Amino acid sequence: MTGAPTQPDRYPSLAPHPLIRRTILLLAAGFVVAAWGFSTGRGYIRLAVCVVTALVAVAVILSTVLTRIGRASRRQEAEPTAATSFRDWASGQFGTCDGNIKASLAAIEILLPIAAAVVGLTAFAIIRDIVAS
Repeated sequence: MTGAPTQPDRYPSLAPHPLIRRTILLLAAGFVVAAWGFSTGRGYIRLAVCVVTALVAVAVILSTVLTRIGRASRRQEAEPTAATSFRDWASGQFGTCDGNIKASLAAIEILLPIAAAVVGLTAFAIIRDIVAS
């Protein structure tokens, strides 16, 4: 290995694959469902869960609107389409502000925080229900 960077045969993707976006939406819905697992208590817990639901809805709507606005200003060759398979996208490069990284690693870094929050919140809700009964 010479240590010299190799030239990619195509431009790096500047946006996540549509499958990543759909997975984020599903995980956000899972987060809301897991948060509603805490709503069996008394007091203001239902109000707090409604606020969590509203915040997640605002985050999803805002990111969707910003994604649609940003599509117009991006280079067309760097934008993955629905016709691009996830396997092809994941084998390529993903452009970040610090440089290009492997797209499969970028997918993991994008999905891991929200997936960890959903799994953790679901586990806490299950444990709370077990302890409460």
